[in-house]
Amino acid sequence: MISLLSWLLGSVFISLFTGSVYVVASLGLTLTLAVVKLPNFAHAEFLTIGAYAGAVVSFLFPGNFALMSTAAFLLCAFIALIINTVVYSKLISKRVTIYILVLASFAVAQFVRYGVFVIASLTGLLSTAPDFPLTVIANVYTAQLTNAYLIALVLSIGVSVILALFLNYTGTGRSMRAISDNSDLARVSGVKYTRVVNLMWIIAGGLGGVGGVILSTYTTVTPVMGFNLLLEIFAVVIIAGLTSFIGTIVGG
Repeated sequence: MISLLSWLLGSVFISLFTGSVYVVASLGLTLTLAVVKLPNFAHAEFLTIGAYAGAVVSFLFPGNFALMSTAAFLLCAFIALIINTVVYSKLISKRVTIYILVLASFAVAQFVRYGVFVIASLTGLLSTAPDFPLTVIANVYTAQLTNAYLIALVLSIGVSVILALFLNYTGTGRSMRAISDNSDLARVSGVKYTRVVNLMWIIAGGLGGVGGVILSTYTTVTPVMGFNLLLEIFAVVIIAGLTSFIGTIVGG
């Protein structure tokens, strides 16, 4: 009876640890849905690019998660900003339907994914893994709390709370909420639409990159890593109610 209880509790904790990884990977998508209401299927590619960026940095600085995540955040934030400038902002300015935007996100995802394929093939990194040794910090019943899981737990709770506070209690966050409610009214009210939306994409893309770094510690990094996890990420966001950061923790 005791062993069965330990197994059940261990299963609960390993689910909690694993779920925290998916929460971090999903936060950027939640932000995109909360502000511009776009189910961005290209978000999965930020995970892939972030994982590759983290892996490359880890080859130079083994085990340095701070540098890995910083490089992933900056690179993915830059790419997200470019994608918005070149694709999404132009489509939104033409007032296309959400269906067109979703199709555009599919197209962007394909373009980015096969771009990663080309670069990974040329550099011999079609299949790789970061130099980030996993260490067991504690045994919780039958579950093992590793350093990567601990980082994921802290980030999933911390970033979710920070984003929720940011959207509700800062001027820029309230501007994002105003854009979400009515973008035309927000513009008329003096909200600097382009600047605010660009900042949203920078945060969303960067968080996707950091999520990719954490995922890469338990998954082989390939050009389709993010794509293979797309359903799980959307499942977390949908369970969370699509736009709730605190709900995303529950969804994970």
